[in-house]
Amino acid sequence: MPHILIVDDEKEILDPLKEMLLSEGYKVSSYLNPQNALDFLDKTNVDIAIFDIKMPEMNSNSGLCRGAILELSLIHI
Repeated sequence: MPHILIVDDEKEILDPLKEMLLSEGYKVSSYLNPQNALDFLDKTNVDIAIFDIKMPEMNSNSGLCRGAILELSLIHI
């Protein structure tokens, strides 16, 4: 089963999405803090990463977002 990373600073969005994916049998890692997620990605491979890009620490102009884009093949929705 694919390993999915979810990053969102809103726990009320992060937790239900994580639970839904876990109930479907996916391996899920989740983070409220984008820097912690990027540190995790330095050590772990995932198949899919879902980032909320409208977080205080991460936006389309930030170094964090640019770093994630360079490391991952992203689809922006």
